[in-house]
Amino acid sequence: MRPFLLGAPSVKSPTRRDRHNPVLHRDSWKCQSCGKRSNLEVHHKEFRSRSGRDSEGNLITLCTACHAGSPFTEIFCAAITYLHGKL
Repeated sequence: MRPFLLGAPSVKSPTRRDRHNPVLHRDSWKCQSCGKRSNLEVHHKEFRSRSGRDSEGNLITLCTACHAGSPFTEIFCAAITYLHGKL
């Protein structure tokens, strides 16, 4: 799966864009880990391979570095969900 990069021309599916834009807007167009506002991706908190859905509550905005660099992404997302009052 290709990441959803802010302004990336490779994103063609309107349904994907429709699904990700509300998440980016909700998260103020910034990485929920480091606060960076560029190279953003929308990440599944509960992985699709583990029956995670594409619902807004299961998606979070991360920059490419935080998305790729954290071996504890699932734990991080659980903590963010808790701190944000269970999005």
